[in-house]
Amino acid sequence: MMEMVRKANTTRAPEDSILLRAAVLGAVMIGALTLTVENAVSGVTGALLLVLLPLAYWVSYVRRAKTIGTSRSASRCWRSMPSSDSSVS
Repeated sequence: MMEMVRKANTTRAPEDSILLRAAVLGAVMIGALTLTVENAVSGVTGALLLVLLPLAYWVSYVRRAKTIGTSRSASRCWRSMPSSDSSVS
């Protein structure tokens, strides 16, 4: 029984589908837009969400590539960006 639990919890290769990530981002942005239209959040918050969500998804995609060690063009772009903190490598 414990072996089955360990097997189920093992780390697998990450989902690398850009199409899937774009679909999820689209769904989340529609949710953020809906919150704004329904006045559940302020217009400023809604606008910030719609601007920052794509950036956050891109950073997540790039960092995942960096930590997993896959070779994607985004990870090469991320590594070439200058760091403001010299202690981070």
